[in-house]
Amino acid sequence: MAGLLGLCVSRGAFGWPTERWAQYLVVFTAHFVLGLGTICAAIGGLGFTSGIPTVLSRALAAFTVIIPAMQIVFIGWFLHPSLYKTLDADAVRHITNISLAVFGTTVALFGSIGITAWALNKADTSRSRAQILAEQKTKEDSMEAEESRQFAALKPDSPLEEWMKFLEYPYSEMRRKAAKQAILARPTLGRDLAEVIVSADAELSARAMYLVGELTPPPGEVVEAVRRKVKLVIEIAEMVDPANPSSRNILYKRVHRLVCGVTAASRGLWRIGVDIRPELRAIAAACGPREQAPPHDIEAQCNLVIRYLTETPNLFVKP
Repeated sequence: MAGLLGLCVSRGAFGWPTERWAQYLVVFTAHFVLGLGTICAAIGGLGFTSGIPTVLSRALAAFTVIIPAMQIVFIGWFLHPSLYKTLDADAVRHITNISLAVFGTTVALFGSIGITAWALNKADTSRSRAQILAEQKTKEDSMEAEESRQFAALKPDSPLEEWMKFLEYPYSEMRRKAAKQAILARPTLGRDLAEVIVSADAELSARAMYLVGELTPPPGEVVEAVRRKVKLVIEIAEMVDPANPSSRNILYKRVHRLVCGVTAASRGLWRIGVDIRPELRAIAAACGPREQAPPHDIEAQCNLVIRYLTETPNLFVKP
């Protein structure tokens, strides 16, 4: 369209600006701006932009057709002299000026509607953002209140697993620290940890073994519990057929979380003089063939911890 209007410029369609190059500049600049406006109007006209009423949306869509249609009509008229051969130059100039005035008014109306739509969209976006933030704040306050209620309900002798759940995300750092202090203050911590470790709940058992790895030093009562878990892991792994194409998936589903707990606990036990590297080697030997193709996550994890413990003898405290 800009090219066709440029052809009209070359034939003297416009009298302003007086310089021909300036007329070309005005035509191409105006079409660049109109192009951007048309893209925005088309997006708004699709009805996907929030906050814009249907009437404005339809008006914006209509302008993407009306403005090019007006240009086509003017170009078709001006580039066919036979349509105005009976008119003198002044009459042609008068019609051109009227056409430009109507076109300019239409563009101005288009622009004002576009600005109104943009303002409505921006206001709606601000309202939506404020509403989302308010809902998020309400949700966080509700979660904090529930967290406070649950934490306040705990007693020093409450089951260890109820305290342990406050050690992890999404509970606040303040709650995590308070829960850990309460756990460390338990007079029967070693026995309680051992009971949780040997429980049938794999997730709970793994979390207890992670806690063993964090304690300095961990209670000695957990050693046998961790070894019982190692034995269970090996027994479960050996029940998986290594020739089964799905053996790795089956193995990971059944023992991967427990193995992570065992390797974490091994670091804590190492600090009190308990070496379970032989058990880690046994886990690697049982799981490696069943992991089939790389990555051998369980086998690699066990070997990595074995190497770490071997290379950091200063952590080892002989009994």
